[in-house]
Amino acid sequence: MLKVFYKIIILVTIPLSLASQNVVNQADPYGFGEMIINYSKKISFLLNNNLSNDYIVRFIAHFDHEYAFQIKKTDSSNYEISTIAFRENIWNANNLDSVAKNINRRNISEKIVLEIDTLFNVFIDSLSLIGVPINDDTTYHLIRKSNNTIKFTAIKSHKKTQALLIEICELLMKYAEDTSIEEIEIQKKIDTLKLTLRITP
Repeated sequence: MLKVFYKIIILVTIPLSLASQNVVNQADPYGFGEMIINYSKKISFLLNNNLSNDYIVRFIAHFDHEYAFQIKKTDSSNYEISTIAFRENIWNANNLDSVAKNINRRNISEKIVLEIDTLFNVFIDSLSLIGVPINDDTTYHLIRKSNNTIKFTAIKSHKKTQALLIEICELLMKYAEDTSIEEIEIQKKIDTLKLTLRITP
């Protein structure tokens, strides 16, 4: 895959009209930005067609590895985590309807959901997409819906707190796929990150 080191916002689930095509063209004369945007459109299509668009939080890993999860409320007191893992590279996929993938769903407690929502909010509020280098190792996006507002940011694994959050998200992926994994394992990692961030219960 081409190495793209431009500091470009990946518009995974945000309407592409928010981006200024003129700015992209001026800053990116070789067209790498357009390739990134086309890739983002593919990811967005696959998520919106395989997972519900009604979610509280969504986590997306892309480039080197491509997978995602989201959590939604199913009724007044129950929540569900849905995961999707792609078995082929989306960058080079032509027929998106036939992309090989695994989808899993599992109920998850309100306590864990509220913890994850709080952590996403902390990271989204404290980080900016500007300055996040995009290359062909894995980049992670956090997306949060609240009161019909979508907020998002990108993180990488080279910083301790971001790496801890990525570990939690990857464990949530496994939780949905493997019923032998219990919520207590997720809670322990959440508590470690909260301690690092100095977030009190």
